[in-house]
Amino acid sequence: MSIIENKFLDIDALRAVFVQQLTILYNAKISLTGCLPELVEQATFGNLKAALTEDLEDTKRQMTSLQAIFNLMQESWLTDKCLGTNAVISEAFNQVSFNQNEHFQSDMSILVYMSAIENMQVGASKILNLMA
Repeated sequence: MSIIENKFLDIDALRAVFVQQLTILYNAKISLTGCLPELVEQATFGNLKAALTEDLEDTKRQMTSLQAIFNLMQESWLTDKCLGTNAVISEAFNQVSFNQNEHFQSDMSILVYMSAIENMQVGASKILNLMA
């Protein structure tokens, strides 16, 4: 096994990685804002509806903050290179199917997938914060 020399990432490379990952996070939030209203309608448990509504509003505020960061950096936040993250979100929402006779299962599926998506966003945000 060979030892690779420890090299430092130059500022331009770090900026490029930061913008790329920030763009993926932003585009994930675009996907979420498209899906959350439907989940609010599908949810039957009152507290779940309230939590999803709150998450939608939080996501919109976060998007505004991310747009401000992009503007300060003079970068674009729109890209078609976020297929992986969008696929995870799309898969999660496609798995949640509302069935009036099985609303408990539907609500629980919403909780499971929203938890997974939240964990993905929190993890990405922590790494971006460290990079910043």
